[in-house]
Amino acid sequence: MATIDARSVELPPALESATLCDAFSITASERPDQPAVRSSDGRLALTFSELDRHARGFAAKLAELGVGHGDTVGIMLVNRPEFFVADLAAMQRGAIPFSIYNTSAPEQITYLFGNAGNRVVVTEEAFLPMIEAAGFDGTVVMVDDVMGLDGDGFEPEKVKPDDVLTLIYTSGTTGPPKGVQLTHRNLLTVIRGTCALSPVDVGGRIVSFLPAAHIADRWGTYYQGLCGLGFSVTTVEDPRTVIGVLPDVRPTVWGAVPRIWEKLKAGL
Repeated sequence: MATIDARSVELPPALESATLCDAFSITASERPDQPAVRSSDGRLALTFSELDRHARGFAAKLAELGVGHGDTVGIMLVNRPEFFVADLAAMQRGAIPFSIYNTSAPEQITYLFGNAGNRVVVTEEAFLPMIEAAGFDGTVVMVDDVMGLDGDGFEPEKVKPDDVLTLIYTSGTTGPPKGVQLTHRNLLTVIRGTCALSPVDVGGRIVSFLPAAHIADRWGTYYQGLCGLGFSVTTVEDPRTVIGVLPDVRPTVWGAVPRIWEKLKAGL
């Protein structure tokens, strides 16, 4: 069987990094004025330098809230630019951000928060009743409070390759969901292997519409696309509208679950 060695493929400097924190820092410094994330409805757009600035500001806020290296931070948001701000901030703080499926019932949220042990959650108005019903007694940060904070002087935490990057919870079909601990080394190894098997140009375009609680969106659009390859990400809050967004974005890379492809074929 033929094998492909990722070391034989020329990778962008960001993907030679030891952590995703370093990868994003390199990408942001190389592409400060390039669009990083934008909402499909035009509500909000951030360049890489703006994204970095807002993330540093919220990272400083997380530090004030007592979030330190290795602490978990829950995120329950639709696909929107502010997700990247919140998640990057936690990552730069050395914390472990994880997402909750937006369809989760209060008892499911209770279990996840109890398992993860997070004392902070970032959410929006639509999901606040669910979090309150789950009995969460930590700090709730509303999405509007993520943006525009002062991060001057904030220095990202020293993160190591084997530090946990995120938790991905399994579906629970064989019992209670298990929190899979994925490290910076894990994801960067996957990304390098993916780029070796299917090389793509840096600075492309991609659409974020799958749940961030699923590894497909975190890996494809965020860790690989945004941080590693300097892609511009367009977020789609309602996944049912994603097909209508494609002609405007004209993504250079795009993936979807089978049902989306079926709908696309039917539309054509």
